[in-house]
Amino acid sequence: MLGLLGFYDELDNRPGRPNGSIRDAVRPVGEPDEADLVAYLDTGHVLIDVMEAGHDVITGSTPDVPNHA
Repeated sequence: MLGLLGFYDELDNRPGRPNGSIRDAVRPVGEPDEADLVAYLDTGHVLIDVMEAGHDVITGSTPDVPNHA
């Protein structure tokens, strides 16, 4: 079934997003062919790369990034 991606409560400051909490979408294991999918995507080309530090909305942790002022 198709659904909207990226519309989770933790990724927007407005409550009541269509998919609810992103934590409810996390599964304990990946798809059976996950390794093949990742290998396929790794062979592609990067169209845009953005480096941004923010907190992990699933674990709540914040990356340890040096301050480059």
